[in-house]
Amino acid sequence: MAEEANEEMKSTNATGKYTKKYDPEEISPLKQPKQATNATNQDTSVTVSDSPEANPPKKKTKYKITDHYENAIAQLELNKRSQTVFLCLLILCIILAIALIGMIIFWPKIYDYMTAEVCVEKECLDASSQILRWSNISLDPCKEPFEWSCGKFDKEFQHHKFHGMQRGEWNFNSHLEYEEISNIHSFISKLPKDTVSYSAQVKMKVLHKNCMNLESSDDIEGMTTVNKAIANLDGFWILGDSLLVWDFRKQFIKLQSEYGVSPFVRIRVENRKSPPHDGIIVIDEGEVSLPSKMFYRLGPRNEIIEGFKILLRDVAILMGVVHDRAKQFAEDIFNYEKRIVNTINVTQQNDDREINREITLGSVMKIAPSLPLLDIITTLYPNSRVTENTIVLVKDLEVLRSMSIVVSTTDIQVLNMYLIWSLIRRYLPFISRDYRIALEEFERKLYGFREPPPKWYFCTKLVRDWMYFGVDILQENPQLIVLHQKDTTHESKVFFSEQFRVDQDNNSDELVKLIFFHIRNELKASVNDDGRITDSLRSYISDRLSAISLQIGIPDDAAHTDEFVNHYYEDFTPQRLYFLNNLRYRWKFIKARMELRLSNQTRTEKLIDALYSVSDDEERKFVQFHPELNTVVVSRRALRRPYFHQNYPLSVNFARIGRDFIEVVVQAIKFHQESHKRLQNATRTTPTTENKVIRDTFKCFTKNTPFDTTSVPIEAKTKLYVEVESNRILLRAFKSFLKSIDHNHPIYDSTVPDTVTYDSFGLRQRLRQPGLRIFSEEELLVLAQLQRYCVLNEGSAYDRIKIFMEAEFPRKEIFDILWHNVPELSNALSCDNVDIKECRDVL
Repeated sequence: MAEEANEEMKSTNATGKYTKKYDPEEISPLKQPKQATNATNQDTSVTVSDSPEANPPKKKTKYKITDHYENAIAQLELNKRSQTVFLCLLILCIILAIALIGMIIFWPKIYDYMTAEVCVEKECLDASSQILRWSNISLDPCKEPFEWSCGKFDKEFQHHKFHGMQRGEWNFNSHLEYEEISNIHSFISKLPKDTVSYSAQVKMKVLHKNCMNLESSDDIEGMTTVNKAIANLDGFWILGDSLLVWDFRKQFIKLQSEYGVSPFVRIRVENRKSPPHDGIIVIDEGEVSLPSKMFYRLGPRNEIIEGFKILLRDVAILMGVVHDRAKQFAEDIFNYEKRIVNTINVTQQNDDREINREITLGSVMKIAPSLPLLDIITTLYPNSRVTENTIVLVKDLEVLRSMSIVVSTTDIQVLNMYLIWSLIRRYLPFISRDYRIALEEFERKLYGFREPPPKWYFCTKLVRDWMYFGVDILQENPQLIVLHQKDTTHESKVFFSEQFRVDQDNNSDELVKLIFFHIRNELKASVNDDGRITDSLRSYISDRLSAISLQIGIPDDAAHTDEFVNHYYEDFTPQRLYFLNNLRYRWKFIKARMELRLSNQTRTEKLIDALYSVSDDEERKFVQFHPELNTVVVSRRALRRPYFHQNYPLSVNFARIGRDFIEVVVQAIKFHQESHKRLQNATRTTPTTENKVIRDTFKCFTKNTPFDTTSVPIEAKTKLYVEVESNRILLRAFKSFLKSIDHNHPIYDSTVPDTVTYDSFGLRQRLRQPGLRIFSEEELLVLAQLQRYCVLNEGSAYDRIKIFMEAEFPRKEIFDILWHNVPELSNALSCDNVDIKECRDVL
């Protein structure tokens, strides 16, 4: 029977009616049950029903986690106690696996620069100390960029010796100037006393000493010089002098040629904008008493206007005028200057008037017949053979015409008072203590300082401004300093020799050349890639940039001997008796230097004139551009600590001297653009055509600023324009410079010897900086660059007038404009949530 049943089961399975599905676990050889030994188990049989519905096929089920766990326990044959340990280990492994996966996903990326070694050299420590002293790197630069870069600037200045004495805004440039003047003061104080009397170092020493003695001088000394000058101009009506024989034209010529005072019109020498870019006589609008014409729009109750009138009144009283008449004098002078300024403003409202026109002097005299221009110019520059046919550059013909009309319609008493006041205003800081106190009270309201700077600072700054070239050449080459024969052990000898040795060790000329010519190449490529300019202009600017050269420091033929510097100051002889006489001798020196620009100067003289301008109107910078020579000149002052050193981090050097180079080359491009326009015989130049791009871009920059941008001077707009573009170019140029270093690409046309490589300056090492190890080179560049805009954040009233006083926006406002208009800054810091504006590029 059993055999029949087995055969029936086989036949049934063969037909496929019934199929028994086994669990894989059941047929596994490892899971076979042990063979039964008794007969009962052997005789056990399976009974299968003939109905398929009675035994349906089993469906395959999905295992749950618990099933897998039970199977694992069964396979491992664990008892209950071991199962608890196994469960704990399993949970722990799962937790560790999740943690490992999370660490893999969220582990910070280790950049290459983070694995570099840290620089421990003296210069690296110095550079890091400078940056960390002002920055607060614990903050988020994306949320608080100004506090991140300048958060400690306020605290650092609160302990500064100059706290409360600064005139106006205390910022990065103010700090550098203070450090420079402090060094110059130490330098001058150690100069030998007894040397050759006509040498520049003696003139420097005498000038400084006489200035320091101003506090001890009495009123008689100062007023003696002032009274002589007034007598030379045939009297002062307010003092009771008769004006029966007083001649305006005669005294106006004297005032301009002998004292350098320029009411109504100002005459100087500049480089011509059209080739060959030689010197040309320039006629511009004259000076007024207040620092900006904007102040004359203020109401009579304004603090600055009231302070100015008080100054006028007090000066008149100190000169012996009764109170009521002195008060009327103040009103008359202010109202007359206001009339002059209003006339200029009305004239300049016409944007279609012609500016910067080269015209014969005879034609100018016909336009402004009341101004004796030919007589003034021939007296100023007697050796230049100026005639009516001489070509001069007139900044604004319509303004000049309006000034001639103002003069011709003014009473002789008012003309006399205005000319004499213009002279006295120039003398005020040097007359006597009472006059200086009156001036300081007015400047206190103007600049907001609490007390005037110390006398050593005032006098050292005066020596620097009057004899800048002399100070620099003696510091650059101390071997020119003459020591007294009997004083061979003087401490000055040790001091100067140490200074010379330090400068010799800082042999950074080749690094400066690499940086400059790389920036030149980067700007040249930008010009060539700009599709908005014409082919003719692109070719012209590109050729001029290819031919541009670099002069580092004073040329050797002037710096190696003292003959050049002594001859340079031949026309300036400091007076020991009356300090006020020094102003006339200085003007004599300035006239002589300006007239040399009209003659055939040597290349050395031109370079020195570019770097050390004698004009008080031109801003003194480390880097200057000479158009005629197409040369950029950089002073050795820019290559000294704490501003620059060859062993400072490349990012710090690039943010400082590199940024200066970019700014001056951008200005050179602007100059060449104007030159090309004149070569193409373009239409006459008007304010609209000359400044259109700047005006349009400025509107974009200042959409959300609190300033009344309608009254902002064009000079301030131009400076802001150059600031923004220089920062954009800086970051692009730095990236490409790093790329050149990585691939060991040469800097073409850099005039650097083949023996000088990137390794010569350690540029390929890429060391991290102490205290700043978390920053990459690009981030460190941005930090060092943003610190150029650090400012004392006191919110003083001067912030509202700085744009008119210095033709420059407050540094904090520039910082905000840069942050929102230069995307390269925030991109370098990996900031994604910065509101970036898109404004037009300069190139």
